[in-house]
Amino acid sequence: MSTRSYIAKKTNAGYVAIYCHFDGYPSHHMPILQGHYLDEAKVNELLDLGSLSVLAPEIGSEHNFDHHSTTHPEWCLSYHRDRGENFSLHQADSLQSLIKHADENWGEYLYVYENGYWMVHNMRILPDEVFLEQYSNEAKYKIAQSLLVAALGSEDFGK
Repeated sequence: MSTRSYIAKKTNAGYVAIYCHFDGYPSHHMPILQGHYLDEAKVNELLDLGSLSVLAPEIGSEHNFDHHSTTHPEWCLSYHRDRGENFSLHQADSLQSLIKHADENWGEYLYVYENGYWMVHNMRILPDEVFLEQYSNEAKYKIAQSLLVAALGSEDFGK
């Protein structure tokens, strides 16, 4: 099912983000992001793919986008690398600007990497929500941890 999301990273200048078309709900993305993309170098490698059709545990290498019999199910499926489309990376100067962009482009979830862990923002909870910037780092960690526990159904994800 098409659950659109944006995957972003906080930078010194603001945020960079890529679009992901399929399976953007937290029960799919959070275990992959928390389990395979916690290292900043891996996050950068993921963002270097540009927009994705599918987020997967491994970056992988180029494979045929249009022939599912030849795609590797554990590899990300990139519109640029695997389909030859233009590279797409969105830059925003603030979280509010990034949220606005994701919302205007039908994003349902926004995943933000900051300080070594991932946070998720549900784009359909409006307008009195609290922005991620208003949470302390300790609170962000607890929220990310609780989302992962909910997605995996277990607290032994780090073992």
